[in-house]
Amino acid sequence: MKGIDELKSSISQLYSKLNVEEYQLARERRLLSQLEDLQLQIEPFEQVHVVVSSFIAHLQPNRSTIGPICLLAPTGDGSMPYLSVA
Repeated sequence: MKGIDELKSSISQLYSKLNVEEYQLARERRLLSQLEDLQLQIEPFEQVHVVVSSFIAHLQPNRSTIGPICLLAPTGDGSMPYLSVA
């Protein structure tokens, strides 16, 4: 047991000498700052994404539009191109 206690004591002393907690806090602050900067950088791209997504959603036909066309299309003979429903 004495060996384990000495090892714990040595680790504790090393830990306090290396200022691990201070290093971790400084690293966390630096990473949070970088995260905030990156979020500010991608904000314009996210706005464009929203605009493009809504534009594409308005272009895609809904099932009530495409359904009757599919019922009228001949099946299996290849006379009408396949319609894809998104």
